[in-house]
Amino acid sequence: MRYFRLPLIVTGVAIVVFLILGITGIIMIDRTARNDQEKVARGTLLGQGLGTLLSLVVAPFWIIAAAKMGKERRAALAEQKSKVIKKPKKKKEIE
Repeated sequence: MRYFRLPLIVTGVAIVVFLILGITGIIMIDRTARNDQEKVARGTLLGQGLGTLLSLVVAPFWIIAAAKMGKERRAALAEQKSKVIKKPKKKKEIE
């Protein structure tokens, strides 16, 4: 969880900011658009643009956090494998 604290915070803040931008954009579109068809088209473009931008802002944080966690897990697994105790071979008795 320690690696994902920052991505969770960034995601939460970004969603709130983009939600505010979306609401503001829809209000502006509603006031300036000439007809309903134009409003729908511009609203669709706004939603697609904000969604794409949100994913571009948030994705690097998640990718970096996942890479750090994976690196730690691989190191722990390699350390665990290197600590496996090998049983000594039995010496043959001399007859």
